[in-house]
Amino acid sequence: MVHKEYVKKKRTRKIVILATCVTGVAVTAFSIVAFLGKELGDFTVSIQNDGPQLSISKTGDFTDATSFLRIDKVKPFEVWTNSALPSDDEIDNKSTTASIGERVDSKNEVNSIYFFKLTFFVKNVGTVVANYNEDLTIVSAVKDTTTNSYGLDDILRVRFYTNKSDTTTGLESSSHNYVTYAKESDNLHYDSDGNATHKEYIAGSGTGLCESFLSDTEICNTEQTNLGINEVIRYTILYYLEGEDTECNGAKPVDSNIKLNLSFKTYVNNEEETTNDAE
Repeated sequence: MVHKEYVKKKRTRKIVILATCVTGVAVTAFSIVAFLGKELGDFTVSIQNDGPQLSISKTGDFTDATSFLRIDKVKPFEVWTNSALPSDDEIDNKSTTASIGERVDSKNEVNSIYFFKLTFFVKNVGTVVANYNEDLTIVSAVKDTTTNSYGLDDILRVRFYTNKSDTTTGLESSSHNYVTYAKESDNLHYDSDGNATHKEYIAGSGTGLCESFLSDTEICNTEQTNLGINEVIRYTILYYLEGEDTECNGAKPVDSNIKLNLSFKTYVNNEEETTNDAE
């Protein structure tokens, strides 16, 4: 658990997250690209359909249905911690905007953020059942080894909420099902049953564990199947930099960056998975 004094101290350490426009996306996919670096930029979601037809909405009623979302100029990130995050009800909520993570200074100006979250909805607007893969990858990671003993990927935490609307009533789910991902630890940890693992602890949760990144370049790859016509899934993706990682005690990596890409690649069935990707 982080003491309040410790958390306050970490608020003064800033690292910038930049999300840039997608220069190319996979056909039949929509992508989220996030870039943690030294410049300001955009956060984008785009979609291109070929086969199963998906649409994106920030409101959930799809009156704003689009194939492209943009959030301009993501602010610099503070090093933060899981135990200081808001509740799931606040984070995974369409009424809660990305401003929930903003840090306001004495002049009531927003110069940085503690975390970034985006809630959006995906709907099958086509005429066939949709299946797709959710693939979150690390496109590139740069670490300033002259001053930093570790990189942003070592303290990056990604929380991914996935909740399907009720298929009978069509009402939005009140559940908050999520998985938190982190880079695998070098040290042995223990789950609630006493089993040894290299999964990283979720800070402040006792024995709660993150799911490990699949590799140095892939965070996770999951599958959604049989999304019926007009069915909707609510997604929330949350990024934060964990300051309570006991293996990362040195100076925080300022001159480092990491670029993330989340793509949803659709296919009709397992035998006809789309592989036509463009970077």
